[in-house]
Amino acid sequence: MSRYVPVLIFIFFAFSCKTQDKATSSNQSVDADVLFSLKSTSCMGECPVYELKIMRDSTIHFIGVKFTTIEGAASKKLSSDEYTRIIAMINEVGWSKLEDKYESNMSDLPSFNFVYKDKRVYQYGQEPKSLSKLRKDLLPIIDYKDFF
Repeated sequence: MSRYVPVLIFIFFAFSCKTQDKATSSNQSVDADVLFSLKSTSCMGECPVYELKIMRDSTIHFIGVKFTTIEGAASKKLSSDEYTRIIAMINEVGWSKLEDKYESNMSDLPSFNFVYKDKRVYQYGQEPKSLSKLRKDLLPIIDYKDFF
């Protein structure tokens, strides 16, 4: 029995690596369809916790986790006007001028992960006014009970 252990270990690792490669490649194809995403984390208070994705095909996906009007997952194909308006808001940020990370030494703040095309920005505490404006303008539109 003990002489089969190395063979079993080899087989286990060989199959687990192949499974991981397939999962990684399928995630990459899904991420390629995402034009913009915003994910928030919780704080000790009533900070909204949500995930928002705007797809290249003008579909929007929202997951309200806590302290949002919409609880759970919701999706919608945006009208041409809605898509144009939301993309215009996103483009106003000036993504090329942003740093990759904005952090504060304050505690108990929510964090935000923004991804627009290939630009990723992590924000905890201090942030450029353009990101703050985007969040404050975008969430009320999306997290409105009649939007989806």
